Amino acid sequence: MRAINILNDPGEFYDLCVKEGWTDESEEDFDELAMFEGDPDMIRVNGKVGYFFHYNDTIWYWFEEYKECIDKILIAFYEKRLNKEYWEDMQSWQYFDTHNSIAYRGGQGYVYTIYPLRIAS
Repeated sequence: MRAINILNDPGEFYDLCVKEGWTDESEEDFDELAMFEGDPDMIRVNGKVGYFFHYNDTIWYWFEEYKECIDKILIAFYEKRLNKEYWEDMQSWQYFDTHNSIAYRGGQGYVYTIYPLRIAS
């Protein structure tokens, strides 16, 4: 199973970014959210959107709310749902924008797959 690392400590994420050369150590105003710009994988829960990516056996994520349940949702997604729940009628940004769901591209390419999110499971 992959480890889950919650982004509630910007210092820990900053250390990873410096170590991997993603940011300069002299940068004074490190913004962890800026590291998720571009085409991140996304999770939508109760109208709020967060971002996540898998790196080095850890899932890093940023979410303003619901931190107590996001790790459980992402563990369940990676263990049980990834590549198992695909319905063509859900493959639109309109679906993502109106339902609890995950927009996943696995950190590569430009095409997302939208997965329904079942918080209660």
